[in-house]
This record gives sequence, structure tokens and C-alpha cells, in this order.
Amino acid sequence: MPAFLKFIFLCQMVAIASCAKKVENDLDKRIARTQRNQVQLDPVIHRFFQEQELGCDKGECHPSVAKLTIFERGALQFCSGVLVAPDVILTSSNCLTRNLKLPNISCLNNVHAVFPGLGSMKQESVKCDYVLSSNILQEDKDPALWRSDFAFLKLKTSPGREPLRISRDGLKEGQSYRQFKVDISTDTSAKLSRSKCQPHYNSYANPFSRERYSPMMTVSGCAFSEGNLGSPLLNESGEVVGLVSANMNTELRNYILANDMMLGEMVPIQHVSNLSCGDFPREVSAGRQSKLECEKTIDTLTLDRYRSRLLSSRKTHLENMKKIEKELEKPDKYFKWDIKFYANNKGNVLEAHFGRPKCFYDIDTWISEFSGGWRGRSVYTYGFIEMSHKTYRLETKLDSLLRPASTIKEEGMKNYKIEFNPASSYFEDQTDVTITGQLFDSSSEQNYSNITNICTE
Repeated sequence: MPAFLKFIFLCQMVAIASCAKKVENDLDKRIARTQRNQVQLDPVIHRFFQEQELGCDKGECHPSVAKLTIFERGALQFCSGVLVAPDVILTSSNCLTRNLKLPNISCLNNVHAVFPGLGSMKQESVKCDYVLSSNILQEDKDPALWRSDFAFLKLKTSPGREPLRISRDGLKEGQSYRQFKVDISTDTSAKLSRSKCQPHYNSYANPFSRERYSPMMTVSGCAFSEGNLGSPLLNESGEVVGLVSANMNTELRNYILANDMMLGEMVPIQHVSNLSCGDFPREVSAGRQSKLECEKTIDTLTLDRYRSRLLSSRKTHLENMKKIEKELEKPDKYFKWDIKFYANNKGNVLEAHFGRPKCFYDIDTWISEFSGGWRGRSVYTYGFIEMSHKTYRLETKLDSLLRPASTIKEEGMKNYKIEFNPASSYFEDQTDVTITGQLFDSSSEQNYSNITNICTE
């Protein structure tokens, strides 16, 4: 064979080998080039989609909950989804890339659903047709600032199982909800499992979560690992009430721990998107949303203000304030006291302090201490007493669910000097009083007029 023919033959063989190797690598790595809004089925991608499996963990399956495989521009992700119409599946919008969140965009080569086999039902693999609607969120923001996190996907065919009804009834504190979630084992295998979630209101993680209709709900007990995003929460009637959307913000967690704000250990906290709110496509049947709560103001300034109020609210300390008042307001010699609680600059610590005296008390038993002259007939016009009690400080901490909790700290003795007019008290039944003492390690002087022997509540 001539040399130039040998050279051409060798080049052809190298080219064929290179192409074969590329195809082999594409299959092994499950990566193929996808075009945006491509509607022609890509055989390499769908070969991978058809390999997807979904089993049941200890029989805890739900036939209408699916494993979603999301593939876009070489990135692979797994999520949970739930059938809410004969051919519509609901999942978290965060399962989709920004390119896939556009309405009417094809998802044929990007999203695939696998429903589990259960009883007489066999495992079903269903192609995605197009995106009906999806929220577009700022994923780098605190999830407390999100209003809803829903994506509705139209399937190519209707799977042979019943869709679940959406409930607008909200998430009630004190109730448990069943979470059905996809737990990923490998790139192709996964299992459905179940856990229980409990909603919590007025948590520092999301103070917008204040009642059953709040758009994003703070919960504990929900699992959040690979594949769990978009997993539905079901009520006792088997209706979908929410979707697992995110873990608590990491920066917020670090801030809480760094500033010693916890009363004990913090439990894992998640955010659930509440189906009482949100606009749904016409293909999905649901009642009306709670307009007033769903459309309330949600922004960074309001979030910061709500969190500050949780830490500075006196309501948190009402029970402990009553305990301290009961101890310090007891009538002793001289005066019966009105105990006040003054806040520090941040508002998260209150210190007990003598306020305006309610009255001078049982004066005949102590007026002789301020008398002199012949047989003590002269009563002084100036007198002072020194009193002390434990320094009580009430500090707001966060409990395991990041709700405000009151703690009492005792920090040594608190000393006062009380100046008044004994003569005016004894002969005229009234006196002015000056109280000098330490308040948050600074000197405080307070003046009160017309204190009488008639005690006020």
C-alpha cells in the first residue's frame, strides 16, 4: 500500500476511535449537550432517564409522589414532586435552573419523573413536556424573604395513579404533617420514605411565619437531604398543604451561635412553602388563597424589625417579671415598692429596679429612728435609708426552635440610697423621695413627689 494511503487510513481509524470514545464517555458520565427549549428527544439523556429507579423504604411509599431527575447543561439534580392533576406535577421552583423557570419552555430533555411501584402498581417512568409556571426566587437570600416556591410541570402522559388535592387550609401549629421524600442512593437508585413535620410560629428563623396562612412556614422534623427538596407535606385527609423549600439560612445560624443567643441546642429547622398562598395554573384545582396574609409586606427591613421585636418583647418575660415583683414588692419597713424593669440599649435585657414607691408603710413602727431632741419629740426633716436586693436581670434567649425564651440572671447585690422627709411623712402624711442606685452598671437618680401612706396598686 502506498505511503499516502496508509496515512489516510490511519487518520480515519483515529477519528473513528475518538468518536467512539466520546460517545462512551457521554454514556458513562450521563452528560450530553442540551439545547434550550429542545423538543426532540435526546436518546443519550433518555437512556439515562430510563435507568432511574424508585423503591419504598419499609413500605412507606405514596403512589402519587415521584422522584424527579433534573438535568440541564451538564448539571444533575434530584428532587421530590407530587402529582396534583392527572398530568401535572408540583415541585419546588428551586429544583429548576433559571433557564427552566420560564413558562411554556420544554422540559423533555431536562426533567423526568419516576413514580414508585406499590401493591399492584408497577413503577412508572414519565417524560416531562413543558413548564406550566414557576416562581423565580433569589436563592442567595434568606428563605424567610421568599413568598412562595412552586413549579408546576406538564407531563407528556398521565401516570396511572390518582392526583392529590391541594388544600388552602394552611399549616397549623401543634399538628403533625406527613412528609413523603425521595432519598437518593446512587445516580440511578432512590427510595421513598416518610417523616413527620411540625409547624412553629414566631420563630427567629422566620418571624413572618405567624399563623396558619403565612406564605413560608417554619417547621421542624422535616428531612432535608439530597432529593428531599420539593417533598410534599400531607394533612390527615391526604391533601397537599406545603412543600419543603429550604434549610434555615446558614449565615443566620452562624450569627445566632456566635452571639450566644441559644438557651440550649438548636434543632434542625426547615422552611416550607405554604400552599394556602401562591398563584396556580388553571390546570390545577385549588380554593382561593388567604389574600390578606399572603400579600403582606415581606422585605429585609421588615424582617430585621420583626427579629428585633422578638428579642425585645416584654411579653417574653411576663412570668419571670411576676416572680421577681412578688419577691421585691413585699411590704417591709419604710416603703412598699413598685418594681420596674428597665431595658438595656439593645432591648434584650431587662433589669429590676425600684420605681416610684407605692406608699410609706406602717410609719409608727419606725419613725422613732428619725426622731431626736428631748424624749424624741423632734422628728427630722431629712432622713435616708440604705437598702439592697439581688440584681435580677431578665435576658431573652432562643429555645431549640428559635422562639424567644426568658432567663433570670442573678448578678450580686444591688444597693440603693433612699432619701425622704420623715417629718413631712409623719405629720402631713406625704413626702418627696429620691432614689439613687446602680442600673446596668451606671448611677441612676430618680425623684418622686407626694408619696403618701395610702398604698396604690
